[in-house]
Amino acid sequence: MRKFIFGPEALLTAAATSLGLLAGPVSASDLTVALAAEPTSMDPHYQNLTINNSMATQVYDALVLQDVNQNLVPGLAASWEPIDERTWEFKLRPGVTFHNGAAFTAEDVIATMQRAANVPNSPSSFATFIKGKTFDVVDDLTLRVSTEKPYPFTPNDMSRISIIDSAFVDATTEDFNTGAASYGTGPFTFTKWLPGDVIELSRNGGYWGTAVDWDNVVIRPIGDGTTRAAALIAGDVDFIERVAPADLPTLESRDGLSVFKSVSNRLLYMTLHMTDDPIKPYVTDHEGNPIVSPFRDVRAREAVSLAINRRAIADRVMDGLSAPAGQFSPEGYIGYSANLEPDAHDPDRARELLAEAGYGDGFKLTI
Repeated sequence: MRKFIFGPEALLTAAATSLGLLAGPVSASDLTVALAAEPTSMDPHYQNLTINNSMATQVYDALVLQDVNQNLVPGLAASWEPIDERTWEFKLRPGVTFHNGAAFTAEDVIATMQRAANVPNSPSSFATFIKGKTFDVVDDLTLRVSTEKPYPFTPNDMSRISIIDSAFVDATTEDFNTGAASYGTGPFTFTKWLPGDVIELSRNGGYWGTAVDWDNVVIRPIGDGTTRAAALIAGDVDFIERVAPADLPTLESRDGLSVFKSVSNRLLYMTLHMTDDPIKPYVTDHEGNPIVSPFRDVRAREAVSLAINRRAIADRVMDGLSAPAGQFSPEGYIGYSANLEPDAHDPDRARELLAEAGYGDGFKLTI
């Protein structure tokens, strides 16, 4: 065995809906996409940011993948299981090659974890998913991940790290941005990135998974929603994301456009501080004098929850494109429980609870 050790270093309101529009018919060989934002880097380990991670999935794979509802499915690991209270064993997928032809083995996982935890100048490091874990290579296609204490989320953590060829363990972020080190195992190969202008990808003909539909994908960042919609209508792009709710009725009524809606895991919520130390709760009496956090009392927390009109927020603020939330995971996603319903708006009961908690006259709260 080869061993590598990495040392340790609310209140819910509304769940949003993702929107996308596709102009049809689309050529079977090429697709042009307009995104609301572009990645900050092509380095899959530079920044743990949604747009970066989404782009990385097109070029790279993780040991464990996530489906559209974030359920865990096999990726570069064909299977995984706990073999004792602190150790998970991953059986790696045989016959997988990187875009440069190098064979994928457990050594690439070791190199990846070493690099991903230590990228210089990372604004948001992937080390949080790696620290405290020990990685043991059993053989080329078997890997064990151990923790000091029982930890059931190791497979989830392994779904967050894009695996690279071990030959590029010392590659810089710029090496990935230029394509010099951008060799993954994903469905597309990286072709070009001109920041602010275009990202180009090409089909990976040797992909181990289901073949993608397009030979080439051109991605253009268009930050303004109206401009994205205009580009779609003009035929300059085939697909746009993040359709502005105000534009949706007009776009839905146009021939040749298809609208796709899906529940996302975007969540709007409030976090209530329940202690004065170390974070001040920003709560005062009516004269502006700091007071002990009322939210240490569960009745005060319940009162705030009941005072929030989730349905009004979903219908009016979110234009009907969201749903009241009573938990962090929407229906269909991992962690969702049918037993957790959102609180109904009940301001009278909220006042009663505040009075029971000793705050019948209320208090001032900075949000």
